[in-house]
Amino acid sequence: MRNRNTSGNSSFVMLKANGVNFKTIIDVGVGDKGTPVFLDLFPEAKHILIENDTVVLDEIKRTYTGARIDYELIEAHVDEFNNPLNNILKHHKHKWLRPCILKIDIDGLDLQALRGAIELFPYVDWILIETTIKVNRLYKKLDFISGQHDWVLWDIVDPHYGYGRLVQVDLLFC
Repeated sequence: MRNRNTSGNSSFVMLKANGVNFKTIIDVGVGDKGTPVFLDLFPEAKHILIENDTVVLDEIKRTYTGARIDYELIEAHVDEFNNPLNNILKHHKHKWLRPCILKIDIDGLDLQALRGAIELFPYVDWILIETTIKVNRLYKKLDFISGQHDWVLWDIVDPHYGYGRLVQVDLLFC
């Protein structure tokens, strides 16, 4: 394997260089500009985008259409009980080409989203979640994904600092 730095971009460049070429990307909390690393490295993948911020939907459409990426945009608020990912994506999972990555970036609700996605786990090969570095929250996420569901923490990327300390990272599981 090639070496890399601590950016998610570098991590995905390394994965792609070593034969991991995502065919399906489920991007929960895509944001107005999309996920640049996925746009740049995996433009041939099917991108399933889930966003609840109606203000950014037109910008998302412009970004993905302009990049000529095959995408589906689903406007939905994701949570554990009322609108879990299992329900939002229940008709999609059998169509996903592999390898498939599930990225969750919904500002503090990632554990709830993961709990509502358990039925999707057999159809997903990688999971990327953004998390804050609050010890009990980080532990609960690691326990849920690795302890209860046997996903392996493959990388920790994109450290963000605030007030002189580490406050947020992205965790990549396989």
